Amino acid sequence: MTKSLQNELTRYVTGFITALVLSFAAYWLAVTSWLGSGVWFAFVLLVLAGLQMLVQVLFFLHLRHEQKPRWQTYSYVFTWLMLLVIVIGSIWIMRNLDYNMHIAPEKVNDYMLQQAKKGF
Repeated sequence: MTKSLQNELTRYVTGFITALVLSFAAYWLAVTSWLGSGVWFAFVLLVLAGLQMLVQVLFFLHLRHEQKPRWQTYSYVFTWLMLLVIVIGSIWIMRNLDYNMHIAPEKVNDYMLQQAKKGF
């Protein structure tokens, strides 16, 4: 076996084992409910998912090995930034709606009638 083929095989095996460990860690956390089901659980799963994505990108998509301009890497970073904007914006909107809609059920009709009297 040549040196470059051996290095590539080593990278693939390392990436595969790392991906398996991260997958089993997430599975174990979900099955055993070790962290409960709150915010910490979601945070740890998101971190494991991000690490899994990083392993896939570095070991299998080879985004770190190109010599030319890193357009793939830039587009990947841009995609993640847009995803963060969408997710954070959606959470912000939902929390704002939740905050503004906490009206007692009896008062909802009164509020709606008041708004209807105002007109457009």
